[in-house]
Amino acid sequence: MIASSSSLGVASWSIDRLDIFALGTDNQMFHKAWDRQWFPSQDGWEALGGTFNSPPSAVSWGANRLDIFALGTDNQMFHKAWDRQWFPSQDGWEALGGTFNSPPSAVSWGANRLDIFALGTDNQMFHKAWDRQWFPSQDGWEALGGTFVNF
Repeated sequence: MIASSSSLGVASWSIDRLDIFALGTDNQMFHKAWDRQWFPSQDGWEALGGTFNSPPSAVSWGANRLDIFALGTDNQMFHKAWDRQWFPSQDGWEALGGTFNSPPSAVSWGANRLDIFALGTDNQMFHKAWDRQWFPSQDGWEALGGTFVNF
């Protein structure tokens, strides 16, 4: 079911908690969690929908909070969050705009704060932040310059 180890994203929101995200052979996102046992089961995975062409980046800013980012088949950034339920829905994803040629990299430096980075089609670095709303906008990205190699 899972494509390869290079298609993994892992985050932890507390001791004894792991959340694993991976692309299936159908390029849909799947999820499994460890919380003193495997959920949904030892060999089962929870389908989260979408169709992606990049590995996910997963991050947590605190207990019961997860954010997952990946590139859709149109190379646009997509996002899903867990805050005691999936947002925008179990199989829905929030479009964040942009056109990228590298997988996203996401980080959190505190509650309600996310920073996402990816290379645009010109190999320039782009950035978007969440601080109770998206900056610079829902579908806008901040150009950070440079020209980088995409592996």
